[in-house]
Amino acid sequence: IIETLTSNPAKILNIDKGNLSLGNDADFCIIDLNKPWVIRKDKLISKSKNTCVENKKIQGKVLNTFIKGEELYKL
Repeated sequence: IIETLTSNPAKILNIDKGNLSLGNDADFCIIDLNKPWVIRKDKLISKSKNTCVENKKIQGKVLNTFIKGEELYKL
């Protein structure tokens, strides 16, 4: 799953992303795989609020997001 969401798209796009090698941008998320939550479109942090999974309970919640080493999101 990790390769599918990180290094493989970077390879397809031919960009130097998708891993935490020395010298690369530190782009990553910290996820609590044990935290359940319910998707609500008014709580989505996105330019688009469209979702076909509104009110669906899922397992795993993003706690922090870092882009180029800077924390941009914290739960």
